[in-house]
Amino acid sequence: MTFMKSKPPPPPQPNTLIPEANANVFSKLVFWWAGNIMRLGYKRPLEKDDLYDLNDPKLARSVTDEFEKNWEKECTRKDGKNPSLLRALNRTFGFKFWISGIYRVLGDILQVTSPLIIQVCIIQKGALNIYRPSSARRYYTK
Repeated sequence: MTFMKSKPPPPPQPNTLIPEANANVFSKLVFWWAGNIMRLGYKRPLEKDDLYDLNDPKLARSVTDEFEKNWEKECTRKDGKNPSLLRALNRTFGFKFWISGIYRVLGDILQVTSPLIIQVCIIQKGALNIYRPSSARRYYTK
């Protein structure tokens, strides 16, 4: 197989910006923009020099600076109310913060309820088998 014996692709050039920044919606949706780095990681272990540089809004430094600025605004409010962590997070991350929270709650609900739904399905399947005539039951239980 020539695929397994081929040389690994060269690492990205130093200071190469992450391709996600210029990717279209479809590429972001299916992670097509990450294909080159995944191919390289499949061929050989990744090293620090293989990784892309993040654009400025995705750097931890930028996010923490923005959050600290918003938290400072919350702590120095003049209306006498206590500082609110939710308000500071909302100012920092906005819509993404709330959408991720909704997804988290939905995921937790589905994780808890899925065994219960399976139990109801199994009970219903068992109840259907009891009331079938014996000649019909023979075809459904195999």
